[in-house]
Amino acid sequence: MQLSQLTETINPVARLGPPVDPPISSVTADSRQAGEGSLFIAIPGEVQDGHDYITDAVSRGARAIIVERTCPDVDVPVIKVQDSRRALAQVASQFYADPAGALQLVGVTGSVGKTSTSLILKRILEEGEVSVGVIGSLGIFTGDSRRESLFTTPDALALQAALHEMRSHQIGRVVMEVSSHALAQERTHGLLFDAALFTNLLPLEHSDFHPTFDHYVRTKAKLLDQVRPDGVVVYNADDPNVCRLAQSWMGESISFGFHPSADVRAVQPRTGVDGSTFNVEVGGSVRSSARSSSITLDLPLLGMHNVGNTLAAVAAALPFGAELRAIQRAVRALRPFARRMEPLRFGEVRAIDDTVGHPYSIDRLFGCIEGLGCRSLILVAAIRGGRGTPINAANAQRYAHWYRRLPIRSVWITAGLDATMEKDRVTPEEERAFINVLADANVPFEYTPFLAEACAGVATVVTPDDVVLLAGAQGMDAGSNFLRHALGV
Repeated sequence: MQLSQLTETINPVARLGPPVDPPISSVTADSRQAGEGSLFIAIPGEVQDGHDYITDAVSRGARAIIVERTCPDVDVPVIKVQDSRRALAQVASQFYADPAGALQLVGVTGSVGKTSTSLILKRILEEGEVSVGVIGSLGIFTGDSRRESLFTTPDALALQAALHEMRSHQIGRVVMEVSSHALAQERTHGLLFDAALFTNLLPLEHSDFHPTFDHYVRTKAKLLDQVRPDGVVVYNADDPNVCRLAQSWMGESISFGFHPSADVRAVQPRTGVDGSTFNVEVGGSVRSSARSSSITLDLPLLGMHNVGNTLAAVAAALPFGAELRAIQRAVRALRPFARRMEPLRFGEVRAIDDTVGHPYSIDRLFGCIEGLGCRSLILVAAIRGGRGTPINAANAQRYAHWYRRLPIRSVWITAGLDATMEKDRVTPEEERAFINVLADANVPFEYTPFLAEACAGVATVVTPDDVVLLAGAQGMDAGSNFLRHALGV
């Protein structure tokens, strides 16, 4: 593809260098991946600036450059733009022949619950005749295959590549987790969503990245600008922050929740050790054949929060023609998702693995555990790396609260340094913030920087009467594997 074709949708500020139109064989924002015929797009990052690597990219074979500020003199065409992140998204879409144009997109955003909601929605939509792909924290799902993703929402180039792959596999709909980082960094720029789903908006989430909660909410609100005029916004009627945000949307909307005013409402929920049963009532204003109807759902996932996640997925599925009986079948067939209140068994040892990383999700986890009536618990908790001290102090406060309330007989704390990438490493300040709160609350605990050591310690004290709680975000992702190895099963 010629450079002129790739860049026809961007609005350049200036064109510099030789007036040629070279063929482009690849696009990259990483100079190390530049090769013969590449287009290199210089992105100013939080740690490094791609403009500092322009000469390196050209030396590796880049035949054109896109920049947003002054750059070194190079003997290739240079296109200057106002925002190179937006340009990357536009060029990536052109390079992969606008794959989103042939797909229906559902964007799922919020502080917690995005992954479970997305996967429940996938299962419901698959009851129809359209194949469904998913992009999110657990990876990129195309048909029956799954591959890892470095970020919840991939960078613009990887995202367009994933959409291209899905289109080539005859995927018709894509459910995509849209993070606040992705919205701030224009990773989804240019995409138009048929539906946007807002789960909740909680203080402290990504407070390392957003200077204020208001900034966080305004960033999330950017997703509304990418909803098609005839699209629908689905939102949580039980969350006042989400309700205020949704008021700015002038198009079709569907609310969900336990509140009597919700368009799609859960009533009479009953939770137990095998999941939950609840009724769903659909209001008369919902654009669906199911309006003014109700149905009972049997949900084999633990916790009241999964009732909420399922309700959100149901509300989002209705505008796409999902029928209540199909929803009932899909929900009944659900199985626990990886690290989402996931029950595990290692021989005689029982465990529950959950990716908690926020005070709100910690309370949801332990509230569910309390309802299960466990007689003896062992807690392995991971400090949340790269997210700042306020949220870690708040997380520790919630752990201390539940330590006093539940029969937790042993507590192991870890930084998970042997199981996290650099971006998720626990800093000394985060470690101190977490540990000091537990110490001040007189919670006895063992601390090790390494997750494998924590799991090995648990293996020396656990009995068949215990339930081991593997609690934490990225620092606990390998916890079940380490515990299995430590137990020798």
